[in-house]
Amino acid sequence: EPEKFPYVAAGGMFVVCVGQVVFGVLGFLCFKYDIGPIITFNLGKGVLGVLAQVAVSICIYLTYPLMFYIPIDILSGPAMERFRNLSEFTVEFWLRVILVIVTFLFAV
Repeated sequence: EPEKFPYVAAGGMFVVCVGQVVFGVLGFLCFKYDIGPIITFNLGKGVLGVLAQVAVSICIYLTYPLMFYIPIDILSGPAMERFRNLSEFTVEFWLRVILVIVTFLFAV
């Protein structure tokens, strides 16, 4: 049911955003101004700290495609018009590659 996808995407993004805000607020309330550059570093090197880091990494990895849908949806139309001589698959593939590289550069 493709017509329901915008609602699923919005709901998924809402859950992720609320989770990140709650995680950040609780981290600040717990560690105050002694908080590390990445909040999971404050949990130490024990099992709990490692599990938290793994859980956050998995969540980011699994929600990236959902969050990536919106920029691809917005930018694919103008990209298709600009590169009419290429196939739709080729244009969307290279658009995705470029956006992943840009995202990576922002993260670094």
